Amino acid sequence: MELGCIPGCLAVCILEDQGQHPGAQPHWIADVTSATWYGSSACHVWNENNIRGSYSDGSLAQIYAGNFGDQTVIVGHMSGDAHGDIWLTGYSVPGYYTDYQVWVSYDGTNWGSNPLYTGQIYDSSTTEHDFYGGYAGSNFRYIAIVCYDTGLSCNMFVDCVTTTN
Repeated sequence: MELGCIPGCLAVCILEDQGQHPGAQPHWIADVTSATWYGSSACHVWNENNIRGSYSDGSLAQIYAGNFGDQTVIVGHMSGDAHGDIWLTGYSVPGYYTDYQVWVSYDGTNWGSNPLYTGQIYDSSTTEHDFYGGYAGSNFRYIAIVCYDTGLSCNMFVDCVTTTN
C-alpha cells in the first residue's frame, strides 16, 4: 500500500512546484508592455518589471496614485493563454485603502467595457499576501492592473500576478 502512494505523492509535489497555488498550471506576467499614469504629478509606477514572474521573490512593483482622480496602470503580457482565478501577491502600504481593478484582454487592444474585477485592500503591515483579481472563464493574454484614487491615496506593491490555469 505504501508503494502505491508514492506516485500519487510525487504528482502532488510536482504540481505544487509549478507555482504559488497548489494543483494549478498557472500563468504569470512574463513581460510588462506598458506602465502609465494619468492625473497629477503625485502618481507614478516604480520598478514595473518587478511584477514579472510566477512566484513571490521579494522584488515589488509600486503603483501609486496620490491625489483624487489619479490613476496608474501596469499592463503585462501573460506567459501563455491564461484563464481561471487571478491572484495578486503583495500589499497596500499600511494605513492606505487601495482601490484596484483588473482588466483582461486576448489581443491587448479590446479590453471590454467593464473590469473583470474591482476590489479594495487595506493592510496593517507590509507582509505580502494574496489578494483576489477575479475569475476569467475565457483565455486572455494581456492583463492590466489599475490603481486609482477615489479620495484616499492609493499605494500598492505587487510582487507577482498568477492564474490558476
